[in-house]
Amino acid sequence: MTLPTEPRKSSKLWLVVIIGLVGVVFAGVASVYFGGKFIGTAITTQKERRARLAALDAEGRQLRDATRESMESGTVDGVTDRLSKFSESVGSAAESAGGADRQGLRVAQRLLQSMTPALSAYESASKELQAAGFVKPETMDSREAIASRVVVVKKFGEANDGLARMLDGMESRARVELEKEGVPTRMRDQFLAGYLKSANLDLNRTIRNCDTELVGTMLRMLSVLDREWGSWKAADGVVNFDREPVIEEYGALITKLEEISERQATAQEELIERTSQSNTSR
Repeated sequence: MTLPTEPRKSSKLWLVVIIGLVGVVFAGVASVYFGGKFIGTAITTQKERRARLAALDAEGRQLRDATRESMESGTVDGVTDRLSKFSESVGSAAESAGGADRQGLRVAQRLLQSMTPALSAYESASKELQAAGFVKPETMDSREAIASRVVVVKKFGEANDGLARMLDGMESRARVELEKEGVPTRMRDQFLAGYLKSANLDLNRTIRNCDTELVGTMLRMLSVLDREWGSWKAADGVVNFDREPVIEEYGALITKLEEISERQATAQEELIERTSQSNTSR
């Protein structure tokens, strides 16, 4: 019996894996909007301030659009670099600002900077996983090749765990940075409330959890291929097994992969929808 090695869903496994960065970028950009806008309405009519925040808003929209394009094309190339450049723009805006504006933007910049190591590791591991050709079993022409693929999948899992830890620690980091800047308690609460709402950490956590499940399922698939070495053949992305029990076992893993992919895609779509609604209301 012939079994496919990737989900039949139109969004390929690589899209599901790679677009994990999108939500994190959205979460980071959220810190900027509330870094510049949490101080209330007392000076919102100042022309210079409005222009400065409008410029950041435009750049943030460009970043989100570029990240969506990455999601649609199935590549993470340049996502971390774009976020780093955005962070530099936030820093420049902070230098030209004063008072509470300066404080808020400095906090936002440091939050963005704190994301870079985990984002960079995830981006690198995603690229390596894609280059390894997990969904092309015909490239695994030895048990050593399977073992090498296991290493790559585990590396991606570790990078995803790092990304999850970074997201879980964002609120506490924000509190530390706000205190370091000497931001008044009332304004800290406004910043955190707005930021946490806009960052959509619930959906980001769902996406990270799905990546964890994907890693576990991919490792189980590789384990089956290794265990059954010599009793299967692969060509054009499909595997032919000799034994019925193995066909059922491997088929169940493919079904699991599809189910995880579906849940993660749904979370991604909801995240983008929330972000679009937030943009409209801004």
